[in-house]
Amino acid sequence: MDPHAAMNADAGRDLDVVMTVSSRSNFQSLFSAWKPVLQDHHLIVVLETDDAMDEEEQDEQQKVLQNLLLLHELNSEVVTKRDAEKFLEALATKSSKRHSITLSSLLLNPFVGSACRSFGFLVSKARYVVSFLEDVVPAKDLGSGELLDAVEQHLANLRSKATPYYFNTLYDPHRADSVGFVRGYPFSLRLGVTTVMSHGLSLGLPDYDAPTAIVKPHERTQRYVDAVVTIPKGSLFPLSGSNVAFDRRLIGPCMLLRLGIGGQDSLFSGSSSSTSVDDVWAGLCAKVVADHLGFGVKTGVPYVWRGPDSSFSSNGAVAGALASLKTEFKPLLLLEDVVPFFQTLRLSKNATNAEDCYAEIARMVKGKLRGLDPSFERVAAVMETWADAWKAINSAV
Repeated sequence: MDPHAAMNADAGRDLDVVMTVSSRSNFQSLFSAWKPVLQDHHLIVVLETDDAMDEEEQDEQQKVLQNLLLLHELNSEVVTKRDAEKFLEALATKSSKRHSITLSSLLLNPFVGSACRSFGFLVSKARYVVSFLEDVVPAKDLGSGELLDAVEQHLANLRSKATPYYFNTLYDPHRADSVGFVRGYPFSLRLGVTTVMSHGLSLGLPDYDAPTAIVKPHERTQRYVDAVVTIPKGSLFPLSGSNVAFDRRLIGPCMLLRLGIGGQDSLFSGSSSSTSVDDVWAGLCAKVVADHLGFGVKTGVPYVWRGPDSSFSSNGAVAGALASLKTEFKPLLLLEDVVPFFQTLRLSKNATNAEDCYAEIARMVKGKLRGLDPSFERVAAVMETWADAWKAINSAV
């Protein structure tokens, strides 16, 4: 698979929906739930590879998945570890730079969870990418019972302007059904700026960290608020990768959801995507870059439903949270210093696009945070590898 050829094919496509599935997934249930929302869009399904499975078992799982997607008449392509290996091998031959950490070691070993989704983002051909975790399904309006189209709501957010420089107290004034700007909102700021990220929310199981899940094992999110707001410039937020969309061209380089290397959990990686805070790191990078480049980030609708098969759920809630606390404890403590680092971070005028901004953040991480913990030097190296790969793939688009 030639990376440039792969990117040029159907390069004009407007939207890709990226999802991952594993050997534990109930394919039938998952895609039956999503079919009404996904049937008009292109779907990239990245198949996780269990290292315990031999090639014959992997082939069989791929065939089952492909047949099911055909049965549901979904416009989709299934990406396997073998596809990723060929793609990254071709990319390596085209790159003149050599890094201490290769993209293959970052994404392929193991090829699971956030590594799979990150690869899906890397090879997408679309302007916009929408991504959901496999443990969420479309939510329903709690009043009418109507299915909520999370993909179209994300697109509406991304295609409308954001207002990061002055807060509008009546939510998103650029939303189609909005009441508009309140008295006192400067006319010079009403045109807004390009939106590069739409951060959705969830009903059902809250996306809690392990300590909070231990304290509130039975809490559920049941309130649906039909609203969108622009996160103000200078304000950071904890990104949840379970329900997110972004402008791949303008902010995509920041959306690396995997910081581990060669099967080793990184400073910010838990044992699975549900216990990792790598998505929080990606959100911090993306928000700082969006602020620097003059873009906006929105949060609110769309909602998805996070049900009883998610982490920290059902009868094993506290036990699951306690197990996750072992891998989350250090990252959660380090976030107390990481967030102030991002709050005070200032990018140079020479950083005029997301690739350059992300690479510049990597250098700052290496220079300022490795004294806090030696693992940050590895995080910086991962970021540099990712930034160069993103630039190489997209240079010919």
